[in-house]
Amino acid sequence: MRFLSKSKLIAFRQCPKRLWLEIHRPELREDSADTLASFQVGYKVDDIARRVYDPEEKGHVVDVKTEGFDAAFARSARLLADSADPIFEAGF
Repeated sequence: MRFLSKSKLIAFRQCPKRLWLEIHRPELREDSADTLASFQVGYKVDDIARRVYDPEEKGHVVDVKTEGFDAAFARSARLLADSADPIFEAGF
């Protein structure tokens, strides 16, 4: 089973073929300079959010790339049930 992220849903809305390519042929992707710049802005926003909402650095980061989808979703559910600390990049 494949899971869809916000980015993948947006890709589908823009062009269903784009989503197919992103899932089945990701090596063909070529990002423009503007897209890469947008990614950098997103990384900065993430950094600011973490400093604002988690100044004591007690929060949890769920990384689907290193944990895998199933583990990330399970960990997100556990953290939501058991932790009052901030959760960043939680999977749903």
